[in-house]
Amino acid sequence: MTVTEILGDIAFQIYFLDNNQKRSDDITVLARRYYESGLCTAVAPNMTSKMHFSTNDTYYGQQWPLKNTGQNGGTPGADIDWEIAQQYTNRSFQPPVVALLDAGFDMDHEDLPPSWAWHPYDAAGPDIQIPYVFDDYPGTECGQYYHVWCWHGTATLGVLKAYTNNGIGLAGTESRVNVMPIKIADANGDFDLGSLQRALDWASQPTGAAQIISMSFVCDSVYATTLEPRFRERYLAGVTLIAGAGNGEPGFSSVQYPASSPYVLAVGETNSSDDTAASSGGPALDLVAPAFDIWTLDQEGSDGLNPSHTGASCNSNQNYACHLAGTSLAAPMVAGIAAKLLLRNPWLLGDHVKDSAEVMYATLRNACDRQHYGVANDDYRRVNNAVGWGRVNADRALASISHGDPNNDLQIDVSDALYLIPYIFSGGPAPVPNICTGDANCDGGVDISDAVFIISYVFSGGAAPCKISLHSVCN
Repeated sequence: MTVTEILGDIAFQIYFLDNNQKRSDDITVLARRYYESGLCTAVAPNMTSKMHFSTNDTYYGQQWPLKNTGQNGGTPGADIDWEIAQQYTNRSFQPPVVALLDAGFDMDHEDLPPSWAWHPYDAAGPDIQIPYVFDDYPGTECGQYYHVWCWHGTATLGVLKAYTNNGIGLAGTESRVNVMPIKIADANGDFDLGSLQRALDWASQPTGAAQIISMSFVCDSVYATTLEPRFRERYLAGVTLIAGAGNGEPGFSSVQYPASSPYVLAVGETNSSDDTAASSGGPALDLVAPAFDIWTLDQEGSDGLNPSHTGASCNSNQNYACHLAGTSLAAPMVAGIAAKLLLRNPWLLGDHVKDSAEVMYATLRNACDRQHYGVANDDYRRVNNAVGWGRVNADRALASISHGDPNNDLQIDVSDALYLIPYIFSGGPAPVPNICTGDANCDGGVDISDAVFIISYVFSGGAAPCKISLHSVCN
């Protein structure tokens, strides 16, 4: 098969050799021989395989936010498309750091990987049950005696970091990240302005600073006078700031602080039918995430929720909790998706650091699912005050930063054009893991113009495939 394309004054003659598994030759050797013959400017073998993802975590079937099959009466597909998102190729760089600001953490939970904590810190100050003893470790109180709120931090940690595919427990939204656990509350669950200041400063320390800060708490807006300069500083430095919007009645309670800060991405809550749950809404709400009837990690032993003093018991394994709800769980889920974007493209933050946080926010907003709320997915606008831009979607977000790489090898070269042309003309393999990776020119479709676009970029200095599409996401 031959295809001729003309770019300006340059004509490209593209030949396709269909080996069709009729010969035992190594196709990489064949490709090298054709190139060395001098007959070809470039040669690339078109090697494809179908990718699969599975996980053997015991309670994965209960995690409808990751894969909604209609369990517990939900709507199939009303999830974050986690399984597809797991199939994107990721670079083997230092994983991003997510700072998790919460009440306390069970640091030795069975469903956490070994040595998982990155620069942990207790910002709450002296232990009130052991007066005058200051401890930087955020798990001491959880491990030595009953802590009324340790289950809360452990639950948000589980949503983000539960050890995926280890044969027990649950899957985390992005378990490959480095998590910086920062305890902001004392043993009674109380925190003050000082602990929040120390927590934000610790997350921004020069050594091992967090690229993403997830906040699962609300506080009085009077704190804004002191905290806003810190949020602004982090925002301008390119740090992604994410916070739960609060758990008020939809349409009546406004987004609470710190989610209401203009520098913070405010996240509301949806249930398994894609309907809004009891989360706060209003003009400051950015998007929503699944956070109702949730399974996650519990503080191990009898001091957690399961068995529960609050009626949240659900199974015989007291190391896990279920039927939890609230935007506290929505924030770390969105933080995990943001981390996936940085794993796929560490340069997403771009050349202009001051714009980096807004680039991340725009990516997450535009990639939202909106169809359930009466707005087409390709209508890139805010839906309403109850859901913001819609329900967050990991696959669509990753597709939006992966244009021009249809073979999912993290390189944009002639092999991508050679991958596309059989798909377009002869029913070859589709771009993976999402057809949108083939949309090199970001026009919302995949056709010969995308192959031509890539060839022009590779051979004649044409425009590069967009690193990110802020105003369109291929469907």
